[in-house]
Amino acid sequence: AAAPVLFDAFARASAKPAPLPAAPQGALVASNLRLPTPLRRFSPAAARANANGEAGLRIVFPPDGAKLAREGEDSIVVKTSGGLGPFTLLVDGLPAGTGARVIPWRSAGPGFARLTVVDQHGVADSVFVRLQ
Repeated sequence: AAAPVLFDAFARASAKPAPLPAAPQGALVASNLRLPTPLRRFSPAAARANANGEAGLRIVFPPDGAKLAREGEDSIVVKTSGGLGPFTLLVDGLPAGTGARVIPWRSAGPGFARLTVVDQHGVADSVFVRLQ
């Protein structure tokens, strides 16, 4: 019953696909072999292990889905396990600090945030938190 409608819809669709717009300024255009090593492969941190077979990078605190209460100007501490430092903390995709296993972070205010920690090999782990 739906076939005539689909035939009609495809008949009205443009036969020639529209070309894509040009890449944005500063976009990295490269084959896989020319990409920086951390960008060549993406997989969750839990799926990777180091050469010794130990677990990959993981954010230990705060846990995913945590509700955190801010008190004054105090920093929130992000703790990691696994991976190889130094570590970079990203908040909603923007760099917010670097450090060893414990990285302090001063939030801008209440709301939601995605915290991502990346190690020196590009292995990453993320959690989503709510700040009150």
